[in-house]
Amino acid sequence: MKTISKISCALLGAMLLSSIFSGLVVGITEAVKLPLSTQSIQMIGGCMSSVWYVYFFQLFTKSMKKRNINEVSLGRKNSICDGGRYLLILLGMTTLLSNVTDKIVNCLKIYLINGEMNEGVVESYVENVPIVLLFVCAVIVSPIFEELLFRKILLEKLLPYGKVIAIAISSLFFGLYHANLEQLLYTMFLGVLCANIVIITGKIKYAIYLHMAFNLFGVIISDFIPIGAITTVLQIVFVTSAVLIFVFKGKTMFILKDEDCVESFCAKKEFVSIGFTLYIAFFVIGSIGAMGE
Repeated sequence: MKTISKISCALLGAMLLSSIFSGLVVGITEAVKLPLSTQSIQMIGGCMSSVWYVYFFQLFTKSMKKRNINEVSLGRKNSICDGGRYLLILLGMTTLLSNVTDKIVNCLKIYLINGEMNEGVVESYVENVPIVLLFVCAVIVSPIFEELLFRKILLEKLLPYGKVIAIAISSLFFGLYHANLEQLLYTMFLGVLCANIVIITGKIKYAIYLHMAFNLFGVIISDFIPIGAITTVLQIVFVTSAVLIFVFKGKTMFILKDEDCVESFCAKKEFVSIGFTLYIAFFVIGSIGAMGE
């Protein structure tokens, strides 16, 4: 079986089993009638799912060859200033990419499924969730296990094909993993940034910190920022900062070329496979379901 097909099937299999286990947790939580909202119970289930996801994916891909991150890492140190630059780039690009996907999603809702423009996927997911639970699940637990899965286990399975290929494909899988069009582009970009950080520094902890900071701003801090002039000013600051950092620091913050001794990768043969087709189908079904809510 081709590498991409194996990875796709392993991700889908891990997702299925982790969903079953997390579903049991959700069922027990509902059965004991805890004073929690539906969104809170779903948040707990999703959090538990990300933990199981890592275990099952590692189990399913245990026999696949890999290349240790430390073998290709540049070994650079990552300062607080470096982390701040990555976060500003991420917030700026998220602002731009979210505007693009929001317009696409709204057009699809109106013209294809006759739906109405309503709140976003993330907003509906975190609505009525206590801030403490939100912090534990979305800011602490999920970033840790998502980074372990996509920027450690999966990235090392792709590194034999080179750093650039590994970054691009692991980020694609990460974006599709969220199973909704609204989050696709900016989660892919988050994947690109985190994968670059891991390969440049050799440390996954810096990617986890960035992911945590991004989720903290996105699901908690942003909720306290009033919509209006302040939001507009912040968006302008984020986008402008991202552009300036790209221009003046981009070459040192991103992996732009590979070493010579890497295995050949035929995109056409790898992506035209049953496994990846099923993974795309999972994304499409999830996206349609999210738009219909």
